[in-house]
Amino acid sequence: MQEPTIVFVCASSSAFVAHHLPLAAKAAERCQAHAVLTIDDERHLAIIRRKNITVHAIPIRRKTRNPLRVLNEVRTLRRILNEINPDVIDAINLKSVLVAALANAGRTARLIGTVTGLGYLFTGESVAKLILSRVTLAGLRMALARQDHCLIHSNRDDLEVFLRARVTDPHHMHTVPVPGIDTMHFRFTHEPDCAFRIVLPSRMLWDKGVGEFVEAAAMVRDYAPKATFILAGEPDPGNPSSIPIETLRAWADEGLVTWNGRCDDMPSLFASCHAVCLPSYYREGFPRVLAEAMACGRPIVTTNVPGCRNAVGDANTGILVPPRDATALAEAIYRLYGDASLRMEMGKNGRLKAERELSESFITRTMLGYLIPGGTQ
Repeated sequence: MQEPTIVFVCASSSAFVAHHLPLAAKAAERCQAHAVLTIDDERHLAIIRRKNITVHAIPIRRKTRNPLRVLNEVRTLRRILNEINPDVIDAINLKSVLVAALANAGRTARLIGTVTGLGYLFTGESVAKLILSRVTLAGLRMALARQDHCLIHSNRDDLEVFLRARVTDPHHMHTVPVPGIDTMHFRFTHEPDCAFRIVLPSRMLWDKGVGEFVEAAAMVRDYAPKATFILAGEPDPGNPSSIPIETLRAWADEGLVTWNGRCDDMPSLFASCHAVCLPSYYREGFPRVLAEAMACGRPIVTTNVPGCRNAVGDANTGILVPPRDATALAEAIYRLYGDASLRMEMGKNGRLKAERELSESFITRTMLGYLIPGGTQ
C-alpha cells in the first residue's frame, strides 16, 4: 500500500521549526512529508530536511493586504500542490489556512487548518480590520465547504468566532492547544531564594500589554522597592504595535524595569523568577510562553482575553486581570509578591496542567489523529 503524502504549509520557517517540527517529524515516519514554507533563515532548511521532510520555499506574507499578492501566493502554492499531489494538507496560521484553502479548491486533498490564533487582524475595532476580517472569513467559508476538511483552533473563543461566521460545519471544528511544549526541557524548578522577580517574556509590542506592565511596576515598587520587573524580548519593527527601542531604554534608565532583550534560554529565565506575566490584549491562540512558564512551575498573571484566559481556566494556575488595566495588574502582582504559599500552589497546578494537557507528546498524538487515520496509535 502506497504511503499517504502530507504537506505542511506555514508562512514562517521560524515558527515551523520552533513549534510544529515535532508533529511534522512524527508524520514523516508514516507518510511522505513536505513542508511549503516562507524561509526566514536558510539554516532552517537543513534542520527540517534532517527529519526526512522535503522543503519547498514560497513567499507567503503574513500581513499583506494586497489582494493581487494573495492571489499570486495562491497560484504559487497551487502549482506546488499539483506537483506533489498530496492526500492531506496541514496549513498552519490563519493566513496560510486561507491561501491553502483557495489553492486546494477543486483538488482531492483533505485540508486541516491549524488556526494558532486570530492575531492582529481580529484585535481592535477599526473599520479596516473589520472589513478584512469579514473578507477573510467569507473566503474561508467558500473554500472550506467540503465535509472532509476540518479546522483546529488553539482556544474555544476563536472557535466560537468561526462558528458564528458559519465558516464550516461545527462538527469539523475542534479545539487543541497547539503547539505543545517539551515538558522535559521546561522542567519544574523551585523559586529562587532572592527578592521577588517577575518577567514579561514577549515581543515588545503595545498589544502585549508592555506599557501596562511598566505602569504596574511603578505602582508595586512604591510598596515593594526591592522587587524586580523584567522585560525579555525584542521589538518587532514590522508590526504597527512595536515599541521603539528608545522607549524601552528610557524605561530601563529610569529604573522602572530591566530590559534584557532577546532570551535564548527560557527555562533558565523562568528559574530565576518568581512569577511570569503576559498582560496581552492581542488575540492569542494559546500563549506558548505561558504554557512554558506553567511547565516550570511558575504562577502566571495574565489578562481575561481569548487565549490568555485558557491558560488559567479553572485550574488555579495564576491570576486573571482585565485587559488594559494597570491598576488591576499591579494588585495581582502585589498579591503574588506577598504570598509565597499561593505562588507555590499555583506553580504546582500549572505544572500538572502542562503535563496533562499541553505537553508536546500529548498534542502531537492528538494532531496525528486528525492528520492520519490511525495516527494516534
